Amino acid sequence: MVKLKMKIKGATLVESLVAMVLIVLSLGFATLIYSNVLGSDHQMNEQKAVLILNKYAFEIKNEKQFIDDYLKFENYFIEKTIEKHPYTEDLYFLKLSLINMNKKYIYTRRELILLR
Repeated sequence: MVKLKMKIKGATLVESLVAMVLIVLSLGFATLIYSNVLGSDHQMNEQKAVLILNKYAFEIKNEKQFIDDYLKFENYFIEKTIEKHPYTEDLYFLKLSLINMNKKYIYTRRELILLR
């Protein structure tokens, strides 16, 4: 029988623990980055909703369309409600809501309008 005189070097327990801690930390950072990327999609949709409602509010004020309405815009619905302020005659609340196809409210914009 032939004896091998080579020694196989093995890792010590401390080296193994350090390697495992480094792997766990890098996986933790990767999970944080992944969750931030997924969350940015929601922020982008909300910003798009703000821009759509701002544009529509500008059109309403320019064309003086102060009646309640519900209309379709691209893949969304815009709900417009006008309410009279209880303490003044010329002041109204304009409320615009952007709703997705699943009937979930994405963003609501409220504004006071002075009519004279």
